[in-house]
Amino acid sequence: QDTATPSDYRFDKITASLGEMDDQTADYAYENLVDNPSHKVGGYAFFTQDDPRPYSESKDEWLLLFQIDTDENDKIEIMWGDSGVANFFIRPEDLKNKDFSKVWYNWDCY
Repeated sequence: QDTATPSDYRFDKITASLGEMDDQTADYAYENLVDNPSHKVGGYAFFTQDDPRPYSESKDEWLLLFQIDTDENDKIEIMWGDSGVANFFIRPEDLKNKDFSKVWYNWDCY
């Protein structure tokens, strides 16, 4: 299970039944729905900037295959630009067919 974050382009559609959020509520959602670091397989993607999927020429649905976030501790040092995140996306049909030849990669940072 995963919770959509405000940076996912589907967030507004998912939360539409709750009504329009004021700035304070939107800030609260952003601060409390984003886990840091957020490494994951599947679920809803996190972006430091904008979700690029709505701007794609392809109108296909792209699902998050996996995400690797900036993470630094005693055993790991992963840095995407300036504390960014890397996302790998796949079409549902390609995932079903185990076809990873068309995976789409995106990273952004602050």
